Amino acid sequence: MRSSRWIASGRWTIGALVPFAGLLPPQRISSASRDTPVLLVHGQHDTTIPAAASTLAAAMLGAAAFKVDLDIEPVGYTISSSGAEKALAFLKRTIA
Repeated sequence: MRSSRWIASGRWTIGALVPFAGLLPPQRISSASRDTPVLLVHGQHDTTIPAAASTLAAAMLGAAAFKVDLDIEPVGYTISSSGAEKALAFLKRTIA
């Protein structure tokens, strides 16, 4: 979830962020990029990166005043069509 690290550091400002099955390392979260809307999408049955990683990332970003949506999909370590559709809708809604 390198892009999440970028907005968490406050170094980069981007229009919106949708990481799939990501992991945000423990770090200080800057609120400098808090206007970046974030949708975290993760598979509930992911055995590579547990879904708890996205739940924790959502909490960390939320505590730094980011607007974060979290979608846990009933899949493993993959991008489901449902998750892709939700990501597209989120991007259209937040960047348009």
